[in-house]
Amino acid sequence: MSKQNEQSRQSYVVLPEGAADDLRRKFGVGPDEKLRLVYMSIADDAARVQRFWAYREPDPQSIKPAHAALFFELVEMLGAQGLMFSGFDTEPLTDQSVQVERITRPPNSAPKPKLEEMISDIELRLERFAPHAIIISPSVPEIAIARLSRQYPALYYQSGLFWPMHWGTERRGVKIMLRKALRVLRLRRKLRYIRGVISTSENVARQFSVACASTIPNGFDIPQFADPYPVAPRLKARNLVFLSPVTEDNRVFDLVNIVQEMAVEIPEIQLVMAGMKGDAYERLEALVASIPEITLEPKPSHQRFRSLLSEADLCITSLGERSRFGSIDFQFAAALSGVPSLVSSNTPLSDYLRPGCQSYSVSDPDALRQAIRSLVLDDEAYQRLAAQVPTDSGVNFDRTKSFGSEIGRLLLEMVV
Repeated sequence: MSKQNEQSRQSYVVLPEGAADDLRRKFGVGPDEKLRLVYMSIADDAARVQRFWAYREPDPQSIKPAHAALFFELVEMLGAQGLMFSGFDTEPLTDQSVQVERITRPPNSAPKPKLEEMISDIELRLERFAPHAIIISPSVPEIAIARLSRQYPALYYQSGLFWPMHWGTERRGVKIMLRKALRVLRLRRKLRYIRGVISTSENVARQFSVACASTIPNGFDIPQFADPYPVAPRLKARNLVFLSPVTEDNRVFDLVNIVQEMAVEIPEIQLVMAGMKGDAYERLEALVASIPEITLEPKPSHQRFRSLLSEADLCITSLGERSRFGSIDFQFAAALSGVPSLVSSNTPLSDYLRPGCQSYSVSDPDALRQAIRSLVLDDEAYQRLAAQVPTDSGVNFDRTKSFGSEIGRLLLEMVV
């Protein structure tokens, strides 16, 4: 990477005039110190993202600015100091306003003592840094959220739905209602000290308000893109692209079987699976090696991702019932390209995207098959859905709605 001029990096964070001084006063920052913020997103390869950001070069792996990059920009704009933790080995830079520290995170299935070790390590590092406020992401172990937010003024980033949406697809019943009630109780315990929430969509924000009966500052971020995507007319659903983590819980093997069955009726059907690697990736790779209709695209570059969407007719997001993955960046990118989406009912869709998406019940084992068949075999139904895709890119180029801008707004609004 080579150093480039200041103009080569776009700005994605917009703050109210005087925000830096207002936040210093609000958090009681002394005249000889800086505002100190921590973004706790252990799942991000923050050091790698920071290297591209610092050298003002586009990240070839990201379809949009990463949340970590938006945090770097926010800290810089505020003249603050920042701290991020990362579970990756990437060598961090040492001359930045945000310090990236490596931390070892055990898997979610690890016994509680192992998680406690990591949480104690985090607490020690936070004590040394003495932040004025922290932003917690879902990659932080659940048992630590209430503990950390009790010690420091905290915003919480909620990336997925708390329970599946009822868009006319989700089954109802006593068991489902009891499950939802238990989730609400667990949610209230987990977030009882949180002072503001940033969500991936309005629907996530509404669920939080309903579950916690809370009036704390609550907002949602909209993915911001650097450039528009090309849009082309689409008449048939033949080229499918799967954009979800490759896990068995996310129905990847069901999807393979469905496409193989459909290929008998529609020989030109093709599926590209471009989701991030997960626990089923190696098995899937061996399985599809002999299936001509299906190809894998592990970690496609941004340019390759744009190419995949330009060729796609339908974007498929399939998340398991227990999935913590909540990104809707793919749906926004698909909409920019004029591609309709087929999504499971626990995808945290925004109201803006909803018209160009068809959902299927995550709790119905046959719903994915029925939904794919309905769009592949009925060209008119597919065309009706495609005609409703919101290709107006204005929302994705409104920097006031970025993750970094929303954090700045919520910090100003939160009660400390």
